Formats: sequence, structure tokens, C-alpha cells
Amino acid sequence: MKWTEPMPDIFLQFCRWFHQDIRHSYPSLDHAASGFVVQLDAAAAAELKSFLGYLLASDASDQELQELWSERGSDWGVSPIRPFFERVRAQLAGGSGP
Repeated sequence: MKWTEPMPDIFLQFCRWFHQDIRHSYPSLDHAASGFVVQLDAAAAAELKSFLGYLLASDASDQELQELWSERGSDWGVSPIRPFFERVRAQLAGGSGP
């Protein structure tokens, strides 16, 4: 998936949150995601939730989603990444955290 459309800044911030040093602050990927989500205001949370929904509904393969994630600044490899995006989206919708 070669991304050609404008990407929401909040998704770029989300990807960049997962830099190599954040591993020292959180015990897991899901806890790090929760640390990002709790700092969002309602508008940013809705925008990220919407964009993750768009990605999940796309025909992108897990490998393509992984590449999108990595190319936008994440240092954490996640495989498969689709379930991680689904968990984050559920949390943004008011679901349970880690």
C-alpha cells in the first residue's frame, strides 16, 4: 500500500509515540498505546479512531499496514498489526484498556 492521500497528523503522532525509548516507560505495546490515548482530547481521539477504522476497512494486507506504521516513525515492530489497531480503536471508542 503506497499511501498517496493526506494522512491525519494525529496518526503520525501516534506512530512516532512508539520510538525506541518509550519501551522503557511502558511494560507493553498496549500500555504504551493507552499512555498515548489518555492524553488525547475528544476531537483527536475521534480523528484517530476514524482513521484507524479506515485503515482496518481497507484492503491493505497486514504487511502493508506494518510498513505504513514503520514508515511514519514507529520503532516498534508489530506483527500482526491489524489486531493492535483494532484494540486501540476499541479503546478510543470507550472499550477496555490493557
